[in-house]
Amino acid sequence: MRRSTSYGTAPAATAGGVTSTNNMVADDETFYVDSVGPDVVGIDLEPGSDTGALSDDDLTNADTLHFRVEFSEPLAGLGVEDFWAGGGEVTAVEELAGESGTVYRVTVDVDDGATFVSLQAETMGIYDAAGNQISMTGASAYVTIDNTGPLVTSIERPAANTAAVDTGNSQSDGVTNADSLVWVVRTSEPVDVATLTGADFVLTGVTPTVTPTVTVVSDPDASHGMEDRQFLVTVSGGFDSADAAAVGLALASDSSFADLAGNLADATADDTLTYNDTYTVDNTPLAGPAVSLTNDTGSTAGHTSDGSVTVTESVDSYGTRYSLDGGTNWTDDASALTIAT
Repeated sequence: MRRSTSYGTAPAATAGGVTSTNNMVADDETFYVDSVGPDVVGIDLEPGSDTGALSDDDLTNADTLHFRVEFSEPLAGLGVEDFWAGGGEVTAVEELAGESGTVYRVTVDVDDGATFVSLQAETMGIYDAAGNQISMTGASAYVTIDNTGPLVTSIERPAANTAAVDTGNSQSDGVTNADSLVWVVRTSEPVDVATLTGADFVLTGVTPTVTPTVTVVSDPDASHGMEDRQFLVTVSGGFDSADAAAVGLALASDSSFADLAGNLADATADDTLTYNDTYTVDNTPLAGPAVSLTNDTGSTAGHTSDGSVTVTESVDSYGTRYSLDGGTNWTDDASALTIAT
């Protein structure tokens, strides 16, 4: 029996993503000729290493990072020397099971004080099963490192829409008899809004008669760039039956809110405030003016021929009005007036 021999060329692309591979059949034996080097398909920070509010924003405070690195085809002998990390050191490389030999976990220890970590494959030294060297580094990863907790930079009375909280003749003097007080709180960086609650704040300058209700919402009037950095804190109750000269807002002793990387603030986060506005709470009714005869000319007290009277206003009064016709007409400035001649 004569043995047949045949030769052929396979399509340009074959299973496994390997291109330009020749399939040769000779004497009933099959050979695969692979002349194309592997590529890096993707490098991504694993969700478990991405701390904070989001697990896919490449912002973290972790000291050790794990990256998922995918190649276009299986490799041979991949090690820590085959990767370069900026802001850290590659300490481990392991193949992930069930990924056809194309996916690896690369571990990077973050350098002290580093503000970022980048990772990419080296341009030499990485080979596929056929011995072809990597043809290009392809994808890379860049991660921001944040290990600093947020600070409270200012606590101010609102500058607009203040009528409800700053009552009286002036809506900018902080003197009020309102049952609810509002402050604008700003932070040094965006914070995880889910972690900033009323429990993070307390009143100062007054001993609450009842436990106040404190609510926190994002300020809808925050300017561009201040999103998740500017909040409205409303305190209701606890001071509505007492006067206080300087009611303020401060962080509670057990305050604990976080930035987007998961770093926690504490009660000292407001120690270097730029502004810390207070309210003067006045719930005492104004005393009425005192009226006396300017000249009591008669022999009997209260009987006089001089119709002039003197009006003494309350110290905190903004003025007194008077009427001489039963309230039909009113006149301002009653410090001195004549009721009859």
